[in-house]
Amino acid sequence: MNQFYRGDPLFPQELVTQCLFFGDNGCGPQWGFKRDLPGRIIRWSAAWGTEFEVVGTSPFDAWKAEKEVYDTLQSEI
Repeated sequence: MNQFYRGDPLFPQELVTQCLFFGDNGCGPQWGFKRDLPGRIIRWSAAWGTEFEVVGTSPFDAWKAEKEVYDTLQSEI
C-alpha cells in the first residue's frame, strides 16, 4: 500500500512520503504513522488531499475509536 501511494503522483507526495500506512477499517481512510508526529496515529483518505486527522497514540486507540462507532450504530438497530 505504501509503495502504491508513493509511486503515483495522483497522491500528495508531500504527505505520503512522510507516512507509513498500516491499515484501515476495511472501507475507507488509512491509519498510519507520520514522521513528524511521533507517538500519534493519523487517519487519511486520498480524497482529503494533504489533510488528515490524529486518531490516537497507538494502533489500538485507532481501532478502538472505530469500533465504538460501529458499536453505536449496532445499538441503534
